[in-house]
Amino acid sequence: MKESLTGEALYDGFLLKEFAAYIDYTRRLAFDDKPDYSYLRRLFHRLFRSEGFEYDHVFDWTEKLFDEMQSEVNPTALLT
Repeated sequence: MKESLTGEALYDGFLLKEFAAYIDYTRRLAFDDKPDYSYLRRLFHRLFRSEGFEYDHVFDWTEKLFDEMQSEVNPTALLT
């Protein structure tokens, strides 16, 4: 049943339209088709900017790893 639904119908009310567009696009690809990565990057880059985010080259997992490393060196670091 999920395969018969469009990305928009499948994720209506749960995800943003860009994710529905991504699902629809990737479902249309044949096995040997090369994805248009530029299109996909633009899709999410525009969403990123429209949501007010700025690319600062710092990722959530980098901050988490840094915090974990600091807590190993100084166990009270996470308390502040």
